[in-house]
Amino acid sequence: MEDLGVTVLAPEKGWLYIPSRHLLKTSGFRSLPNEVGKTKKQIEDEFLDCIRKSDFLYVVNENGYIGSTVMMEIGFAIGSGIPIYTSNPIEENSEIQSDLWFKEILKVIKVMSAENAIKDFTSKIFFSSKPRQL
Repeated sequence: MEDLGVTVLAPEKGWLYIPSRHLLKTSGFRSLPNEVGKTKKQIEDEFLDCIRKSDFLYVVNENGYIGSTVMMEIGFAIGSGIPIYTSNPIEENSEIQSDLWFKEILKVIKVMSAENAIKDFTSKIFFSSKPRQL
């Protein structure tokens, strides 16, 4: 995203994590290098603050996976009026997708590449504004 001129507020660069079915069942929370020594609450509070300051949220969801924490963050973004984009459709087998509330959420999430998400977002800023009446 930074290569495309976007300032990434969170997460900071760390390692690439691509979950597998096996890891999802056995792994726990894994801090990024800049989060070591912080509590889970501190990390999540900082991340939600970054979402609050964001113009849009772009979720990289390899293989369509969305976990419960990311779903909560998506809900926070929706509640804050922040547009949401994902790199891949939410996987059909996801435990979250069976939730009725989530089916409504899917209607506001756009699936597209980072480049197209930036184009989509900026087109709304520049071309969707209604003129103000004085």
